[in-house]
Amino acid sequence: VGKLMRPLRQGDVQREYGVVDPFASKQSIDGGAKFLRVLLRRYKGDFVLAAAAYNAGMGAVAKFGGVPPYAETRAYVGKVRALHARYRSAMGLKPLDPPLRAAQ
Repeated sequence: VGKLMRPLRQGDVQREYGVVDPFASKQSIDGGAKFLRVLLRRYKGDFVLAAAAYNAGMGAVAKFGGVPPYAETRAYVGKVRALHARYRSAMGLKPLDPPLRAAQ
């Protein structure tokens, strides 16, 4: 079983969103969804910044004024963008206009 809610700051974020065991699927999904909702509000619906903050932390996004230059984070954001596009296509939805873009 893969974990969706990564161990952020040794449990601070996990506890805040009700995740006691990040390997418990329901807790992980519920906590990750709550955290993502907060990030999407913070970044005014910008999926790219929300994904970057989910992966690298809000501090890193603030420090670099957008997606941090970390290879792991850039790869993660790329995967999120690709999966989001595939989901929209599978649901018969038009691509976003403009498409999801990383902050420069």
